[in-house]
Amino acid sequence: AVGARDPLAPVGYRVNNLGIPGAKSFHLLVPGYAQLNPYYGRFATNAGNAVVQEITPLNPTFFCVWLGDNDVLSYAIAGGASDSITNPQLFQQAMGGVLPTLTASGAKGVFASIPDITAIRFFTTVPYNGLVLTQSQADSVNMAMKLYQLPYVYKAGPNPFFVADPTSPHPIFKLRQMQPGELVLLTVPQDSLKCSGMGIINPQTFMPYPIPSKYALTADEVYQIRTATSAYNSIIAGLADNFGLAMVDMNAKLRDLQAGIVWDGVKLNTKFVTGGAFSLDGIHLNPRGNAVAANYFIDAVNAKYGSSIPQVNITNYPGVVFP
Repeated sequence: AVGARDPLAPVGYRVNNLGIPGAKSFHLLVPGYAQLNPYYGRFATNAGNAVVQEITPLNPTFFCVWLGDNDVLSYAIAGGASDSITNPQLFQQAMGGVLPTLTASGAKGVFASIPDITAIRFFTTVPYNGLVLTQSQADSVNMAMKLYQLPYVYKAGPNPFFVADPTSPHPIFKLRQMQPGELVLLTVPQDSLKCSGMGIINPQTFMPYPIPSKYALTADEVYQIRTATSAYNSIIAGLADNFGLAMVDMNAKLRDLQAGIVWDGVKLNTKFVTGGAFSLDGIHLNPRGNAVAANYFIDAVNAKYGSSIPQVNITNYPGVVFP
């Protein structure tokens, strides 16, 4: 619209919320990060500053740190096809560089662990065996398997999708069936899955049509993500203890949410769309889910410091609004 404000224009004042979309742990120590991340560029007081340099002028008395998800998330949402997982040693150095600055003036604070992102609905909504066939369809697919000399047999009901795999020994088709524990990303083109035969056979060409690897995580990639997450959380727990901070185990809280919880009379779980806690991107909490997370932080702060901060009423915050 004419006269609309540029959403990435500088805010023009000093902020005390240094949360930055897309930032990894070590990004906070990078000079000139404002030139690499436009969201930081909106509030950086100096374009040459590292994010950590914005802390001292604020003279904080209390802080919250929930940092590190992006150190594995950016790799995971790309299907392991781009970006990389932050090495735990670098993660340790980064976190060890931020906390001394936060606590330099004697500030107290609360630190949160990183959830196992492979358990969120972005990675679990489309099952690895979501290829549901009738007997007639299975018979047609089995005919194609014999024609192309692929060693797979299909049946009526759920079957594993094909995924691209450059290590496949087949001389022509570099693909294989997905295995239990492997994950299909929510960004996989749904129209291609449902209408164009992605994951099995293209009905127009009658050729195998695997899911591209950028839309899936292999068992090894899932293992790498979970191993790094475990290492990060050990580092976070150790730093929280060393610096005398309150600690929120958000990894455990996500597991509770998966099983289902009731808060203020509201039932919440992690189901896509209907679970009530996550937004429609399958990654981020919605306002109501964030209210629950805020209460977990409040509980941890009250337990550590003997304070009496009241919890928020989660019913004041919307979940997914249905039409």
